[in-house]
Amino acid sequence: MGGDIFLATGLIEPEVLFKNGLHQNSLTLYNLFETLGYTCYCIVEKAGNFVPGYRFLEPEDYVRSPASYRPVVYVEIGLSLDSAWREFLQRKGCKTAKLYLGNILNIDTETVCWLADMNFPHHNAGGLNEIWTSPHYDMNLPYALALNRLDKGHLVPYVWDPQWVKGLRHFTGVAEATPHPWTQTDIIIMEPNISFQKCSLFPILLVKAFAKTYPEWTGRLIVQNSDRLFLSSWFRERLVPQLSGMKVVWKGRQTLGEILADHPSAAFISHQLTNDYNYLILELMHLDYPVLHNSERWSAFGYNWSVERWPEALMILRGMLEGHSASLGAYRVHANQLAWMHSPQNPVNLTGWKTLLM
Repeated sequence: MGGDIFLATGLIEPEVLFKNGLHQNSLTLYNLFETLGYTCYCIVEKAGNFVPGYRFLEPEDYVRSPASYRPVVYVEIGLSLDSAWREFLQRKGCKTAKLYLGNILNIDTETVCWLADMNFPHHNAGGLNEIWTSPHYDMNLPYALALNRLDKGHLVPYVWDPQWVKGLRHFTGVAEATPHPWTQTDIIIMEPNISFQKCSLFPILLVKAFAKTYPEWTGRLIVQNSDRLFLSSWFRERLVPQLSGMKVVWKGRQTLGEILADHPSAAFISHQLTNDYNYLILELMHLDYPVLHNSERWSAFGYNWSVERWPEALMILRGMLEGHSASLGAYRVHANQLAWMHSPQNPVNLTGWKTLLM
Protein backbone atom coordinates (compact mmCIF):
# COMPACT_ATOMS: atom_id res chain seq x y z
CA MET A 1 0.00 0.00 0.00
CA GLY A 2 1.12 3.56 -0.40
CA GLY A 3 1.24 6.43 -2.81
CA ASP A 4 -0.91 9.55 -2.92
CA ILE A 5 -4.66 9.94 -3.22
CA PHE A 6 -5.97 13.13 -4.77
CA LEU A 7 -9.42 13.84 -3.34
CA ALA A 8 -11.22 16.56 -5.29
CA THR A 9 -13.22 18.27 -2.54
CA GLY A 10 -12.99 21.95 -3.32
CA LEU A 11 -12.06 24.44 -0.63
CA ILE A 12 -13.41 23.44 2.80
CA GLU A 13 -13.15 26.39 5.17
CA PRO A 14 -13.66 25.96 8.94
CA GLU A 15 -16.76 28.16 8.94
CA VAL A 16 -18.59 25.97 6.37
CA LEU A 17 -17.56 22.58 7.75
CA PHE A 18 -20.80 22.15 9.71
CA LYS A 19 -23.07 23.66 7.08
CA ASN A 20 -22.74 20.84 4.57
CA GLY A 21 -22.44 17.18 5.46
CA LEU A 22 -20.57 16.50 2.24
CA HIS A 23 -17.55 18.33 3.66
CA GLN A 24 -17.53 16.03 6.67
CA ASN A 25 -17.90 13.00 4.38
CA SER A 26 -14.91 14.19 2.35
CA LEU A 27 -12.61 14.62 5.34
CA THR A 28 -13.76 11.35 6.88
CA LEU A 29 -12.65 9.59 3.70
CA TYR A 30 -9.37 11.54 3.80
CA ASN A 31 -8.72 10.15 7.28
CA LEU A 32 -9.75 6.64 6.26
CA PHE A 33 -7.44 6.63 3.24
CA GLU A 34 -4.54 7.74 5.41
CA THR A 35 -5.35 4.89 7.81
CA LEU A 36 -4.88 2.54 4.85
CA GLY A 37 -1.37 3.87 4.29
CA TYR A 38 -1.98 6.49 1.58
CA THR A 39 -1.01 10.15 1.66
CA CYS A 40 -4.03 12.32 0.89
CA TYR A 41 -4.32 15.72 -0.73
CA CYS A 42 -7.55 17.62 -1.18
CA ILE A 43 -7.74 19.17 -4.63
CA VAL A 44 -9.08 22.73 -4.66
CA GLU A 45 -9.65 25.16 -7.50
CA LYS A 46 -8.04 27.97 -5.55
CA ALA A 47 -6.04 27.87 -2.31
CA GLY A 48 -7.61 29.46 0.75
CA ASN A 49 -8.30 28.98 4.44
CA PHE A 50 -8.63 25.20 4.45
CA VAL A 51 -9.59 23.29 7.62
CA PRO A 52 -6.37 22.91 9.65
CA GLY A 53 -4.67 19.52 9.66
CA TYR A 54 -5.44 18.54 6.07
CA ARG A 55 -3.18 18.82 3.01
CA PHE A 56 -4.52 20.53 -0.06
CA LEU A 57 -3.21 21.63 -3.43
CA GLU A 58 -4.33 23.15 -6.69
CA PRO A 59 -4.04 21.09 -9.89
CA GLU A 60 -1.38 23.54 -11.05
CA ASP A 61 0.77 22.64 -8.03
CA TYR A 62 1.03 19.08 -9.29
CA VAL A 63 1.60 20.11 -12.90
CA ARG A 64 4.44 22.43 -11.86
CA SER A 65 6.10 19.83 -9.66
CA PRO A 66 4.98 16.30 -10.61
CA ALA A 67 8.02 14.64 -9.06
CA SER A 68 6.86 15.80 -5.61
CA TYR A 69 3.76 13.60 -5.71
CA ARG A 70 2.88 9.96 -6.43
CA PRO A 71 -0.87 9.94 -7.25
CA VAL A 72 -2.26 6.43 -7.58
CA VAL A 73 -5.97 7.17 -7.11
CA TYR A 74 -7.98 10.28 -7.96
CA VAL A 75 -11.50 10.62 -6.49
CA GLU A 76 -13.97 13.39 -7.20
CA ILE A 77 -16.42 13.91 -4.36
CA GLY A 78 -17.26 17.59 -3.93
CA LEU A 79 -15.54 19.15 -6.92
CA SER A 80 -15.94 18.24 -10.61
CA LEU A 81 -12.98 19.00 -12.84
CA ASP A 82 -12.64 18.61 -16.60
CA SER A 83 -11.90 15.41 -18.51
CA ALA A 84 -8.50 16.70 -19.70
CA TRP A 85 -7.28 16.86 -16.09
CA ARG A 86 -8.50 13.34 -15.40
CA GLU A 87 -6.96 11.97 -18.59
CA PHE A 88 -3.68 13.64 -17.66
CA LEU A 89 -3.73 11.76 -14.34
CA GLN A 90 -4.64 8.52 -16.11
CA ARG A 91 -1.56 8.86 -18.31
CA LYS A 92 0.45 9.06 -15.10
CA GLY A 93 -0.96 5.67 -14.12
CA CYS A 94 -3.60 7.06 -11.77
CA LYS A 95 -6.96 5.34 -11.28
CA THR A 96 -9.82 7.87 -11.54
CA ALA A 97 -13.27 7.61 -9.95
CA LYS A 98 -16.25 9.82 -9.27
CA LEU A 99 -18.08 9.36 -5.98
CA TYR A 100 -21.70 10.49 -5.97
CA LEU A 101 -23.03 11.12 -2.46
CA GLY A 102 -26.38 12.59 -3.43
CA ASN A 103 -29.62 11.59 -5.08
CA ILE A 104 -28.48 12.73 -8.52
CA LEU A 105 -31.59 11.56 -10.37
CA ASN A 106 -33.77 13.72 -8.13
CA ILE A 107 -31.29 16.62 -8.19
CA ASP A 108 -31.06 16.61 -11.97
CA THR A 109 -34.83 16.45 -12.43
CA GLU A 110 -35.69 19.22 -10.00
CA THR A 111 -32.80 21.46 -11.04
CA VAL A 112 -34.18 21.52 -14.57
CA CYS A 113 -37.73 22.12 -13.33
CA TRP A 114 -37.07 24.91 -10.85
CA LEU A 115 -33.74 26.46 -11.80
CA ALA A 116 -33.88 26.68 -15.58
CA ASP A 117 -31.11 29.28 -15.77
CA MET A 118 -28.70 27.42 -13.49
CA ASN A 119 -25.66 25.65 -14.91
CA PHE A 120 -24.72 22.85 -12.52
CA PRO A 121 -22.05 20.82 -14.36
CA HIS A 122 -21.55 17.93 -11.95
CA HIS A 123 -21.68 15.30 -14.72
CA ASN A 124 -18.52 16.08 -16.68
CA ALA A 125 -18.07 12.83 -18.58
CA GLY A 126 -14.70 11.55 -19.73
CA GLY A 127 -11.44 10.55 -18.12
CA LEU A 128 -13.05 8.34 -15.47
CA ASN A 129 -12.42 4.67 -14.83
CA GLU A 130 -15.22 3.99 -12.37
CA ILE A 131 -18.35 5.45 -10.76
CA TRP A 132 -18.94 5.00 -7.04
CA THR A 133 -21.95 5.74 -4.86
CA SER A 134 -23.29 4.98 -1.39
CA PRO A 135 -25.44 1.86 -0.80
CA HIS A 136 -28.52 3.97 -0.04
CA TYR A 137 -28.26 5.48 -3.53
CA ASP A 138 -27.95 2.13 -5.26
CA MET A 139 -30.94 2.95 -7.49
CA ASN A 140 -28.92 5.79 -9.05
CA LEU A 141 -25.90 3.75 -10.11
CA PRO A 142 -27.21 2.72 -13.57
CA TYR A 143 -28.16 6.36 -14.23
CA ALA A 144 -24.72 7.61 -13.16
CA LEU A 145 -22.98 5.03 -15.35
CA ALA A 146 -25.08 6.03 -18.37
CA LEU A 147 -24.34 9.72 -17.84
CA ASN A 148 -20.61 9.06 -17.72
CA ARG A 149 -20.65 6.47 -20.53
CA LEU A 150 -19.18 3.78 -18.30
CA ASP A 151 -20.09 0.23 -17.39
CA LYS A 152 -18.00 -0.18 -14.23
CA GLY A 153 -19.46 1.02 -10.95
CA HIS A 154 -19.43 0.10 -7.27
CA LEU A 155 -21.36 0.68 -4.08
CA VAL A 156 -18.90 1.94 -1.47
CA PRO A 157 -19.05 1.61 2.33
CA TYR A 158 -20.84 4.60 3.89
CA VAL A 159 -18.71 6.04 6.68
CA TRP A 160 -19.40 8.56 9.43
CA ASP A 161 -17.18 9.66 12.29
CA PRO A 162 -18.39 10.95 15.69
CA GLN A 163 -15.41 13.33 15.71
CA TRP A 164 -17.62 15.81 13.84
CA VAL A 165 -20.06 15.85 16.73
CA LYS A 166 -17.17 16.66 19.06
CA GLY A 167 -16.15 19.42 16.67
CA LEU A 168 -19.72 20.70 16.60
CA ARG A 169 -19.67 21.05 20.37
CA HIS A 170 -16.26 22.72 20.28
CA PHE A 171 -17.08 25.30 17.60
CA THR A 172 -20.68 26.12 18.59
CA GLY A 173 -20.85 25.56 22.33
CA VAL A 174 -23.68 23.01 22.04
CA ALA A 175 -24.84 22.01 25.50
CA GLU A 176 -25.88 18.56 26.68
CA ALA A 177 -29.46 17.57 25.92
CA THR A 178 -31.65 18.79 28.81
CA PRO A 179 -35.06 17.08 28.82
CA HIS A 180 -38.28 18.93 29.70
CA PRO A 181 -41.56 17.35 30.81
CA TRP A 182 -42.98 15.72 27.68
CA THR A 183 -46.03 17.96 27.68
CA GLN A 184 -43.79 21.03 27.30
CA THR A 185 -41.14 19.63 24.93
CA ASP A 186 -40.69 21.52 21.68
CA ILE A 187 -40.63 19.48 18.47
CA ILE A 188 -38.25 20.60 15.72
CA ILE A 189 -38.45 19.70 12.04
CA MET A 190 -35.37 20.75 10.07
CA GLU A 191 -35.73 19.25 6.62
CA PRO A 192 -34.17 21.42 3.86
CA ASN A 193 -37.52 21.63 2.00
CA ILE A 194 -35.71 21.73 -1.33
CA SER A 195 -37.58 18.80 -2.86
CA PHE A 196 -40.18 16.10 -2.21
CA GLN A 197 -37.25 13.96 -1.03
CA LYS A 198 -36.42 16.21 1.94
CA CYS A 199 -39.65 17.92 2.94
CA SER A 200 -41.35 18.82 6.24
CA LEU A 201 -44.90 18.12 5.06
CA PHE A 202 -45.44 14.69 6.62
CA PRO A 203 -43.76 15.60 9.95
CA ILE A 204 -45.93 18.74 10.18
CA LEU A 205 -49.05 16.64 9.57
CA LEU A 206 -47.87 14.15 12.19
CA VAL A 207 -47.43 16.86 14.84
CA LYS A 208 -50.82 18.33 13.88
CA ALA A 209 -52.44 14.94 14.50
CA PHE A 210 -50.39 14.48 17.68
CA ALA A 211 -51.59 17.81 19.10
CA LYS A 212 -55.19 16.79 18.46
CA THR A 213 -54.73 13.30 19.91
CA TYR A 214 -52.84 14.51 22.98
CA PRO A 215 -54.16 18.00 23.86
CA GLU A 216 -52.11 17.97 27.06
CA TRP A 217 -49.03 18.52 24.89
CA THR A 218 -48.45 22.29 24.83
CA GLY A 219 -44.97 22.46 23.33
CA ARG A 220 -44.06 24.39 20.22
CA LEU A 221 -43.67 23.10 16.69
CA ILE A 222 -40.54 24.70 15.25
CA VAL A 223 -40.12 24.37 11.49
CA GLN A 224 -36.69 25.22 10.07
CA ASN A 225 -36.11 26.28 6.44
CA SER A 226 -39.75 27.32 6.30
CA ASP A 227 -39.23 30.11 3.76
CA ARG A 228 -39.17 27.48 1.02
CA LEU A 229 -42.50 26.05 2.18
CA PHE A 230 -44.18 29.45 1.96
CA LEU A 231 -43.32 29.65 -1.74
CA SER A 232 -46.21 27.23 -2.23
CA SER A 233 -49.67 28.85 -2.37
CA TRP A 234 -51.21 25.48 -1.40
CA PHE A 235 -49.10 25.41 1.74
CA ARG A 236 -49.89 29.03 2.66
CA GLU A 237 -53.61 28.90 1.91
CA ARG A 238 -54.61 25.33 2.73
CA LEU A 239 -52.23 23.86 5.30
CA VAL A 240 -51.17 26.79 7.48
CA PRO A 241 -54.77 27.69 8.49
CA GLN A 242 -55.22 24.12 9.75
CA LEU A 243 -52.46 24.74 12.31
CA SER A 244 -54.36 27.51 14.08
CA GLY A 245 -54.40 26.97 17.82
CA MET A 246 -50.96 25.38 17.78
CA LYS A 247 -47.77 27.13 18.81
CA VAL A 248 -45.92 27.12 15.49
CA VAL A 249 -42.62 28.92 14.93
CA TRP A 250 -41.48 29.36 11.33
CA LYS A 251 -37.72 29.80 11.07
CA GLY A 252 -35.07 30.11 8.35
CA ARG A 253 -31.93 28.13 7.78
CA GLN A 254 -29.68 27.47 10.79
CA THR A 255 -26.87 25.04 11.48
CA LEU A 256 -27.47 22.16 13.85
CA GLY A 257 -25.14 23.81 16.35
CA GLU A 258 -27.20 27.00 16.35
CA ILE A 259 -30.46 25.07 16.71
CA LEU A 260 -29.24 22.98 19.64
CA ALA A 261 -27.78 26.01 21.38
CA ASP A 262 -31.22 27.67 21.20
CA HIS A 263 -33.22 24.54 22.06
CA PRO A 264 -31.30 22.22 24.41
CA SER A 265 -34.46 20.33 25.42
CA ALA A 266 -36.07 19.78 22.02
CA ALA A 267 -37.09 16.59 20.22
CA PHE A 268 -36.82 16.09 16.47
CA ILE A 269 -38.76 14.48 13.65
CA SER A 270 -37.07 13.54 10.39
CA HIS A 271 -38.68 12.32 7.18
CA GLN A 272 -36.71 11.78 3.98
CA LEU A 273 -37.28 9.64 0.91
CA THR A 274 -34.48 7.72 -0.85
CA ASN A 275 -32.00 9.02 1.73
CA ASP A 276 -31.83 6.32 4.38
CA TYR A 277 -28.35 7.32 5.55
CA ASN A 278 -29.08 10.81 6.85
CA TYR A 279 -26.10 11.92 8.94
CA LEU A 280 -28.38 14.29 10.93
CA ILE A 281 -29.90 11.24 12.62
CA LEU A 282 -26.45 9.98 13.61
CA GLU A 283 -25.51 13.37 15.03
CA LEU A 284 -28.69 13.80 17.06
CA MET A 285 -28.54 10.27 18.44
CA HIS A 286 -24.89 10.67 19.37
CA LEU A 287 -25.78 13.88 21.24
CA ASP A 288 -28.60 12.09 23.15
CA TYR A 289 -31.34 14.13 21.45
CA PRO A 290 -34.51 12.15 20.70
CA VAL A 291 -35.21 11.95 16.96
CA LEU A 292 -38.10 10.17 15.29
CA HIS A 293 -36.78 9.04 11.90
CA ASN A 294 -38.16 7.06 8.96
CA SER A 295 -34.98 5.38 7.71
CA GLU A 296 -35.82 1.80 6.70
CA ARG A 297 -32.19 0.68 6.84
CA TRP A 298 -31.90 2.01 10.40
CA SER A 299 -35.38 0.96 11.49
CA ALA A 300 -33.98 -1.16 14.34
CA PHE A 301 -32.24 1.84 15.91
CA GLY A 302 -33.72 4.64 17.99
CA TYR A 303 -37.27 5.76 17.25
CA ASN A 304 -38.56 4.80 13.80
CA TRP A 305 -41.82 5.70 12.10
CA SER A 306 -43.62 5.29 8.80
CA VAL A 307 -46.37 7.34 7.18
CA GLU A 308 -47.98 4.02 6.29
CA ARG A 309 -48.50 3.25 10.00
CA TRP A 310 -49.94 6.54 11.21
CA PRO A 311 -51.56 5.49 14.53
CA GLU A 312 -48.38 3.66 15.47
CA ALA A 313 -46.30 6.75 14.63
CA LEU A 314 -48.39 8.83 17.02
CA MET A 315 -47.84 6.30 19.82
CA ILE A 316 -44.09 6.12 19.12
CA LEU A 317 -43.87 9.93 19.20
CA ARG A 318 -45.70 9.98 22.54
CA GLY A 319 -43.43 7.26 23.90
CA MET A 320 -40.32 9.11 22.69
CA LEU A 321 -41.33 12.39 24.34
CA GLU A 322 -42.47 10.79 27.58
CA GLY A 323 -39.95 8.01 28.02
CA HIS A 324 -36.71 9.15 26.40
CA SER A 325 -34.91 9.94 29.68
CA ALA A 326 -35.78 6.53 31.12
CA SER A 327 -34.58 4.68 28.01
CA LEU A 328 -31.47 6.80 27.42
CA GLY A 329 -29.15 3.88 28.18
CA ALA A 330 -30.59 1.74 25.38
CA TYR A 331 -30.69 4.78 23.08
CA ARG A 332 -26.96 5.32 23.60
CA VAL A 333 -26.29 1.66 22.80
CA HIS A 334 -28.18 2.12 19.53
CA ALA A 335 -26.24 5.29 18.77
CA ASN A 336 -22.93 3.51 19.39
CA GLN A 337 -23.95 0.51 17.29
CA LEU A 338 -24.82 2.78 14.37
CA ALA A 339 -21.60 4.73 14.77
CA TRP A 340 -19.57 1.49 14.69
CA MET A 341 -21.52 0.15 11.70
CA HIS A 342 -20.41 3.17 9.69
CA SER A 343 -17.11 3.86 11.43
CA PRO A 344 -13.99 4.47 9.32
CA GLN A 345 -12.22 2.25 11.87
CA ASN A 346 -14.58 -0.69 11.33
CA PRO A 347 -12.55 -3.50 9.64
CA VAL A 348 -15.45 -4.28 7.30
CA ASN A 349 -15.46 -0.72 5.97
CA LEU A 350 -11.67 -0.56 5.81
CA THR A 351 -11.52 -3.79 3.82
CA GLY A 352 -14.21 -2.56 1.44
CA TRP A 353 -12.37 0.66 0.72
CA LYS A 354 -9.00 -1.07 0.51
CA THR A 355 -10.34 -3.33 -2.23
CA LEU A 356 -11.80 -0.40 -4.18
CA LEU A 357 -8.57 1.60 -4.07
CA MET A 358 -6.34 -1.18 -5.35
